[in-house]
Amino acid sequence: MRSERATIHIRPFTPEEAVVAASWRYPGDLSMYAGDPDSWHQFLAATEGGHGYYAVVRGVDLIGFCCFGQEGRVPGQPGGGPPWWRVVRSDGRLAAPDPASQARLLAGEGVVVVEGRVQAV
Repeated sequence: MRSERATIHIRPFTPEEAVVAASWRYPGDLSMYAGDPDSWHQFLAATEGGHGYYAVVRGVDLIGFCCFGQEGRVPGQPGGGPPWWRVVRSDGRLAAPDPASQARLLAGEGVVVVEGRVQAV
């Protein structure tokens, strides 16, 4: 017997979905991708080629999101944006799984890190 599955759709976020996705948390090494609930509007921002972030929905359920263009680049990968140690959260907190190594590398570039947070100059 064939199981019935709902079709998955990729489309721009609604404001309600953006709030949900911005609140998602990820464990372990993926914690650098954890959202900031106060930055839900980033999921709605249009880029030159359209929206940078898209909702992935099955039926009426938000099950994920994807990014295209600059937003979709993976830090530390060839052509993927800045080196991993330069990726920090929007509030300045270090985002790497090993914050001590990230702080050391940033300090080597002249960036001041106090209590796990990049300090504005």
